[in-house]
Amino acid sequence: MTTNQPRRPRGFTLVEMLVVIAIIGVLAAILVPTLYRVVVKARENRIAQELNQLHLAIESYKQKYGDYPPDFTTLMSLNDFETSAGTHLIVRHIRKAFPRHTYTLGTTGTLAAIFKDSDGNLVAPDPSEALVLWLSQVREDPRQPLSGTDKRVVLFPFDEKRLVDLDGDGLLSYLPPDCTMPYVYFDSRIYTDPTPIPSTTTP
Repeated sequence: MTTNQPRRPRGFTLVEMLVVIAIIGVLAAILVPTLYRVVVKARENRIAQELNQLHLAIESYKQKYGDYPPDFTTLMSLNDFETSAGTHLIVRHIRKAFPRHTYTLGTTGTLAAIFKDSDGNLVAPDPSEALVLWLSQVREDPRQPLSGTDKRVVLFPFDEKRLVDLDGDGLLSYLPPDCTMPYVYFDSRIYTDPTPIPSTTTP
């Protein structure tokens, strides 16, 4: 009398396993770049949308204060508060946007004092810091818009997790999503206005 032995399940051969691995590799080679492009495109769309919102915020600033804010590009030293055309833009902007703000010029003037650290050194915002300053750091007090203690006028809801002090000067820049370089704001007037600043002024 014979008995039927149960057959053991047949396993994959080495060739079959290699074929499966090769197929998986081909699929990965196709899908990974596609997924990466999808992720990159989504990030680009988010940045583009945020740039548009920043643009609208700048326009809101202009509508509220009657002038586009300066970007501080040419503010290189405290002496600029006496002779620099770039600082002239800053003074002219403050005069127009905040007519009730009283200031004096010169390296020891009240306007220069706003941009000094505790050691008396210049702390000038760069174009990335100017963006955050004008859209979220201006105070409601029209007499002290840059140095007062009143509530801030927030024209753009910056994500605090992406606000960074890149150069350790206490002024914040704003990073795009998943990026290490900040947004920057440039004022086109710095390329066209050669007007020297007056020696003193009290609006």
